[in-house]
Amino acid sequence: RGAPPSPLPLSRPSGLATAVPVAVFCQLFHIGVPTLLQPLARKGSFGYVFAAALSVTLLLYTALGLSTASFFGQRTRPSCNINWRRHRSRPISLAVALFPAVDTFTVFPLNVLFLSNNVMSAVLGKRWYQEDVSRRARAASRVLCSLPPLLCAALFPSLSGAIAFTGLIGILLPFVITPLLHETALRHLQAHWDSAHVAEAEEESPFRTPFSSVARVRAFGAVGVALLVYTVVAQF
Repeated sequence: RGAPPSPLPLSRPSGLATAVPVAVFCQLFHIGVPTLLQPLARKGSFGYVFAAALSVTLLLYTALGLSTASFFGQRTRPSCNINWRRHRSRPISLAVALFPAVDTFTVFPLNVLFLSNNVMSAVLGKRWYQEDVSRRARAASRVLCSLPPLLCAALFPSLSGAIAFTGLIGILLPFVITPLLHETALRHLQAHWDSAHVAEAEEESPFRTPFSSVARVRAFGAVGVALLVYTVVAQF
């Protein structure tokens, strides 16, 4: 009700530092890749499967973002579900307003499980892979891993701020840490085998992609570092 919302400009470069972490957060799924990969009968096709999945989610999120921004204009809130609080249908208003909280609540145990498994794998090593870990230790690890997010939520109650911070971690992991892992693994292999055998093994790997070359991985990492620095400086 009231005056129509002012239209948003087609582009606003100053908002890039806010949009990038949120966009990365929306596509953030790499912590679950091993679990998602496991049911695939043809492991070599995982690149096409995940590319298709990410393309679909990118299309849906883009359509949702554009339609919301075009409808609410300058009134669009950082958490746009709040814009629906004045909807004439109370059930619809309540459902949209509560959806982020309900969605986060349902996925939170899954994220805690992934984090706990990764922590135990890194700390316990062979004991974890040999399943020589007691049920009590697993439960304690999952409880401890659930505490940091709850503490951060209490200290930083802003949803948009929390998503922006999570997006920074999302930039760091795939765009910076992953290229560093590639570089470290390559140097380790070259220290034990000659370069020709390493190159031959990479060529025969079913997981090789056009982005697997050393030069492209390093370029990807450099872009990731630049993106991370820009986002941090622009936000803080």
